[in-house]
Amino acid sequence: MKNISLFIIFLALAPALFPVSLSDIEKEFQEQNLQLLIKQYEIESSRAQILQARLWENPSISFEQGTYNNERHFNVLTESLTSRSQSTVSFQQLIELGGKREKRIQAKSLLKGITEYELYDLTRALKYELRSAFFSLYYSRAKMDFYQTSSKSISDTISRMEKSYLDQDITLSEIMRLKAILFQLDNESANLSVHIQEQEDNLKLLLNQTSSDRFPSLKLNENRLDRFDIAALKVKELQDSGEKNRPDVLIAELMVKYEKTNLSLARAEVIPDVSLGVLWDKNGAFGFNYFGMTASMPLPINDRNQGNIKSAEQTVKSSELQKQMIRNKLKKEIYTAWKKANEKDKIYKSYAKNFVVDYHSLAVIMLKNYNKRYITIIEFADFFDAYRQSMDQFLDLQIERLQSFENLNFVVGSNLLELEK
Repeated sequence: MKNISLFIIFLALAPALFPVSLSDIEKEFQEQNLQLLIKQYEIESSRAQILQARLWENPSISFEQGTYNNERHFNVLTESLTSRSQSTVSFQQLIELGGKREKRIQAKSLLKGITEYELYDLTRALKYELRSAFFSLYYSRAKMDFYQTSSKSISDTISRMEKSYLDQDITLSEIMRLKAILFQLDNESANLSVHIQEQEDNLKLLLNQTSSDRFPSLKLNENRLDRFDIAALKVKELQDSGEKNRPDVLIAELMVKYEKTNLSLARAEVIPDVSLGVLWDKNGAFGFNYFGMTASMPLPINDRNQGNIKSAEQTVKSSELQKQMIRNKLKKEIYTAWKKANEKDKIYKSYAKNFVVDYHSLAVIMLKNYNKRYITIIEFADFFDAYRQSMDQFLDLQIERLQSFENLNFVVGSNLLELEK
């Protein structure tokens, strides 16, 4: 707990110190996420249910004391402990037959297994959300840096051009065209700022952080990410891995076993239970201080649990179809996720090598040429609009590419693509 507290303090100070990586955030997520903690308590609750199922039924004891007999003129207030009084004591224990107790223990154990896999499934879903938000925030901040740098360059250019306007070297329409570019950049920066705040809030919620401070700067090994080869992955192998590893598939399998256990228990309920006991009668009809044994059981003549057995049989069939449906859905999801990741990776790799560097270099040259009046405002505005859109789309492509990788991990149910080590 001490290490966790130090780590939380570190994250709070991180904006002023060092950027945090995805693995740093995931460590805190595993310890602090409230949904995971809630599910862990549910697992403990299911363990307690197994303990409860193992317990035997409590025995019962009954006591009867005669209070008044008109013929013998017996009065409980004066003669309750004399030989003339009547007292009866009985002790009984219910004995379950047909293996009902064992079947209930088995059912509770299966429910515990289902709850554990639900924790894994919840972790899988929340990790997908966490990592997707991390990638989105990382590249959204990169986009914000691009907007702010571009905005400063255009703003400086406008300041120089306004001096030229005062000297009547350029027209007002040229300045207004530059201001329109600046306005577009500032407006998109404002919209992007809202999106960044939403991503930061989402990450804080997943990490159970209540601080209003800005989320730490992020660190990502982009060179390593560029070495992934999605095309080398085989869809059939991914589908086989998904059937072995996805928690929802394993939950469906356990649900079939659980419903079959319930069916077995429903059939066992037809076998009546036996209550065995002993009886002591102080002053009964047979004689003084009578001791006897008792046994009782219901007769399964009318109610043989027919309705519950029929219902359990239908539930078993339903659970088997549910399992098959999940398997079919899994194969489709994996193929779609692989195809999307492969397409995004292809597009990214066809432009990633020199596209951004060359475009940035060209943008610097174009701005210098415009300031020197080598190109017109129309040529510069057309170029800058294409440049801004291309940078936007390329950064969006990087987000979509990594999120498609993470989605492939999600639908397979294992971390096939280690996006960071």
